[in-house]
Amino acid sequence: MADDPKQQQKDPAFARFMLIQLSRLVGIVMVLAGLAMANGVIGPAPVVGYGLILAGIVETFVIPVIMAKQFRSPKE
Repeated sequence: MADDPKQQQKDPAFARFMLIQLSRLVGIVMVLAGLAMANGVIGPAPVVGYGLILAGIVETFVIPVIMAKQFRSPKE
C-alpha cells in the first residue's frame, strides 16, 4: 500500500487550497477573539479588540483573494 504512486504524489493545488482555507479560518478566529475583547470578556482594552476585528476581516476576505491570484496558473 505504501508503494502506491498516487499516494506518494502531492498535489500542489490541494496544498494551496488548504492554505487559503486556513487563512480564512484564522481570520474568523481573529474576529471572534476581537469581539470578545471589545466586549470586555477577555484581554486588554476594547480598542485592541476593534483592531483585531479589523485585521480579522481583512484576513478573511482580502488575503484569500490575493493568495488565489498569486497561485493562479500563468496564462499562455
